[in-house]
Amino acid sequence: MINETIINYHLESKKTFMDFLLKEDSSGSYLLSGPQGVGKRSVALFLAKKLLSNPHKIDKEIHPDLFCLPKKNSKILVEDIEEIDQWAFNRPFESERKIIIIHEAHNMSTIVQNKILKLLEEPPNYLLFFLISSSPSQLLTTTRSRCINVNFDPLPKEFLMELLKDKTTSPELINFSLYLLNGSINNIEYYTDKNLNDIINLTSLILNKNKSNLETLLNKVDKITKEKTFNQSFFITILIGAMNYALKQKNVRLKNERIIFDKETIRDTSNLSIVDLIKKLTYLNHDLKWSNFNFKMNFEDIVLDFFTQGDKPLRMA
Repeated sequence: MINETIINYHLESKKTFMDFLLKEDSSGSYLLSGPQGVGKRSVALFLAKKLLSNPHKIDKEIHPDLFCLPKKNSKILVEDIEEIDQWAFNRPFESERKIIIIHEAHNMSTIVQNKILKLLEEPPNYLLFFLISSSPSQLLTTTRSRCINVNFDPLPKEFLMELLKDKTTSPELINFSLYLLNGSINNIEYYTDKNLNDIINLTSLILNKNKSNLETLLNKVDKITKEKTFNQSFFITILIGAMNYALKQKNVRLKNERIIFDKETIRDTSNLSIVDLIKKLTYLNHDLKWSNFNFKMNFEDIVLDFFTQGDKPLRMA
C-alpha cells in the first residue's frame, strides 16, 4: 500500500532523485536507507507504478514486471535469489522496465547477499533494483558498494504534527506521540486520544508494580491480545516507547513539558529494574521475527518476573 501523504512530501524532499528515476532510460541498483516508517517502501512502489505499464496490477501483487521480497513475512532464501536471477534476465513482459524491491534487505544472510552481488553490479539496462533497509550497516560492504545510496532522514516534527492534528488535540499527547513516532509514520492511525490513554494506563499499571492491580493488568493484556487488529510487534514496540518516555519524565523535568506519567505512581520502582524490563521486552520483540511461541504467555512471564523483583530504592535520610 502506498501512502499518498508521504509520497507528496518526498516528491519535494527527494525531487532530484525522483526526477532522475522517472526518466525513460533510468536503471541500476539503489539502496534506500533510513529509519523505519519514513516512506522508503512507499517511494519504491510509487516509482514502480509510474514506470511500469498496467500499474493497477501492482496493488493486486500480480504484476509480471515487478518482483518483491520477502514473500509473506518469510525469510529470503538462496532459492529466491536464483528465481530473481532467472526472472531478471528475461526481458520485460508488459513494460519497458523490470523492477526488483527487497524490503528490509539487511535481514538477508551473508550467503544470500553474496549470491545477489553480480546482479546488483551488472543489472540489465531495463532493470531497476531497490534494496530497502532501516539498518544498512548490517549489509555487507560489498552489497552496499554496488548500490547508489539514497538516505531518508526522519520526518520533520512539523510534518508529523500536521498528520496528528485530527487525531488528538491534547498538547501532552501530541508530544507523547511525536516521541513514540520518532520521525516515522508507522501505524500513525493508532495515535488517537483513546489509544494513547490506554497505553499510558497500561504502562502505569506495569511500572507501578502494585500487586493488588495485577489481576486488572492481566485482564487488560488478555483483552488487548484478543482484538482482531492486534499486532504483537507493534504492541511491544509502543509499550517499550511508553516505558522509555515514563523513565524520561521520572528523571528529567524539561521546561514546559507536561507530565503524563505520575511520578508518584512509579516513584518506588527503580530505574535499573525498568531498564531491565525494557531490555527483556526488546529481546522478546526480536524473537517474534524468527520464532513461533506463545506470545501472551511469554509476555506475562516477563511482567510477573518484573512484579516479583524487590527493588524499593533506598531513601536518603
